Amino acid sequence: MSDNSLPDEIISEILSPALKVSDEVFSDTSDVSPFAKYAESTSAYLLVCKSWLRVATPLLYHVVILRSKAQAKALGRVLSTNSELGMFIKKLRVEGGYGTPMATIMKLSPNISDLFLSFEIWGTDNTDGLCKGLFLINPTRVILRDVLSNRRKVRVNKMVSNLEDALVKALAKWDRLSTFDLPYTGQEGSIRVTKIVQALEKSQSLNTVVIPSGGLQWIYPLLKDCPLQAICLKESLSPSHLAYYVGSNTALKALVKCKELLPVTEDPKQDSGKIGVPQFPDITPSLNPNFFPMKETSDEVKDVVWGRVFYFAMFVPELAQNPEAEDIPPRLPILLVSKMFHRLALPSFYAHTVVKKLTATSGFLAVLRNNPFLGAQVHSIRGSAGSQVYSDWDDSDDASILSLLSQMTGLVRLCGWSSTAKHFDIRCNYLSREKTIPWEAFEAVATSSGATLREFSKHIATQRDASPAVFDTLTQLRSLAWKCDSIFKCKPEDAAYAGLSNLEELQIWSSDPSFFTALSMMKLESLRRVVFSNKSDNAETFLETHGNKLTEIRIPYYTAEVLKVNIFQVCSSLTSISLVSCDKPPESFNFPHTSTSLVTIYIELQGWLRKKDQLINWERFFAAFEPKCYPSLHEIQISSCEWPTNEREIGKSLWVRWAENLLKHNIYLADRSGKKWRARLKV
Repeated sequence: MSDNSLPDEIISEILSPALKVSDEVFSDTSDVSPFAKYAESTSAYLLVCKSWLRVATPLLYHVVILRSKAQAKALGRVLSTNSELGMFIKKLRVEGGYGTPMATIMKLSPNISDLFLSFEIWGTDNTDGLCKGLFLINPTRVILRDVLSNRRKVRVNKMVSNLEDALVKALAKWDRLSTFDLPYTGQEGSIRVTKIVQALEKSQSLNTVVIPSGGLQWIYPLLKDCPLQAICLKESLSPSHLAYYVGSNTALKALVKCKELLPVTEDPKQDSGKIGVPQFPDITPSLNPNFFPMKETSDEVKDVVWGRVFYFAMFVPELAQNPEAEDIPPRLPILLVSKMFHRLALPSFYAHTVVKKLTATSGFLAVLRNNPFLGAQVHSIRGSAGSQVYSDWDDSDDASILSLLSQMTGLVRLCGWSSTAKHFDIRCNYLSREKTIPWEAFEAVATSSGATLREFSKHIATQRDASPAVFDTLTQLRSLAWKCDSIFKCKPEDAAYAGLSNLEELQIWSSDPSFFTALSMMKLESLRRVVFSNKSDNAETFLETHGNKLTEIRIPYYTAEVLKVNIFQVCSSLTSISLVSCDKPPESFNFPHTSTSLVTIYIELQGWLRKKDQLINWERFFAAFEPKCYPSLHEIQISSCEWPTNEREIGKSLWVRWAENLLKHNIYLADRSGKKWRARLKV
């Protein structure tokens, strides 16, 4: 791209959203810094081309965040080389002491208007440069962050005390100071709080104070002689709570400004079943009272048009995505409008059905008897149909299930509890929460819907003499979650079975060893992903036959350790492996073998690494780990990995040390959420 292809103004508009730091984030005083993200530095935008460098430099330096001594030293060196860059700095956030370079930075940044200071400083840090720098600037807003213990006591050491004294003296000099953000409620009872507030009392420019709501009645009497125009509360308060803090003081009430009350939101963890149903605008009815839609149109065309309308009115696309979505409006009233509505909307109503109780099964079966055409219109059935433990189940119920599934000729998905392997926890006994279907019902599904079924995940009753030929008709099945202990009769002289030719993902919740033998007699040409459970006896036969096709495996630690074959040798195309339920480092990865295709390793630990012996074991694991055996490896993700959030913790963290050793081989270490450690600037 030519440097002159776009005007600087347009480039600035393009880059501003990426380089801008919102004031809300800049002034965040929460315990964990919002900048502890370890993401790619925004300075990378400056390296795209010369025009981006020219335009983005002022944007980058507008807000400066310092989180380490190395960053402060580097910035001080840059400003000393090019003092013009300091003119761009308007906001400066300093999350520590960071030594003598701070004096250089603040000396060469005369336009600082917003200053963020933190008292979370340890005795090993150095605040001398920061203390000197406070007298070299004249900000309009100061934001303080302090760390309070459980007893509401502030941290005290020599470096913090020096910064505290320097701030108090600087407050007397800052004649442009208009806004001060305090973290205190007045209950801390420390000398620091008293000294800072006493210094603020003398300010003739202070007009806005930001404090927690608990400090409202404490701060106002002390600062009432200042030309205050507003006391802003950090929290959102209801009118009743605000009245409690303000009392009958009308002067105080006029000054208090509170964030608008946020709308009540549900727990984000409970939103997983919601799909965001679109809100449609109200449609103005026709002014013609005799209006009749498609009055002159043939009945066939009307049925097609109305059928399409009901397809969306019944939220068929949304339910196809998630049949148990919680924010779907009631759909039954549409069926009750008229006979025509009932006839045309019924297929869409039952297209994706959830069966949670035994009574729902019999009710659904009654609907099918009255409307046989629905058998081809039902595309998914989901639900446990009751509990294996607490519900009564007899032969008539088995007969109902068999009759129901026999009439399904267009099923695409038949699932019980969630079959998504990403959320599949092999330690939980999900099968006890799901009713079994008789083996005959599984055979019926394979016969009636074998040409359409793409996903199957139901708990099947045990069959003593099962034939692998039952899988031959499941020609379109892509995902199979096997939950059955049936014993398959497989004879060596039998020809290979042709079943499951399109199967891509296999999850094994519960199985008999003969199931692996049956799978070994199939081609399974499309199989790529397998999830094993704790009980995977005879898995070696399966892996020796199909391992070379697999690209992803999820397996419990114990199962992997007792396998009689080496996973990496039999699975030569493996790109991802997940070890779950690990209580110690996996020894499998320290065997003398090579995997040229492996890209990611995920290790799920039981609990967190806290004990000394656990850390020693993992230290040995990383010391013995040979990256050269995995030339394509890009990432190791460990569920118990915790990234530190400040410079002191980073210096002590074993996770950081292990991550930086891996980075020497271009391998990233990631935490549970997938956040990767990135090398930081060093002194």
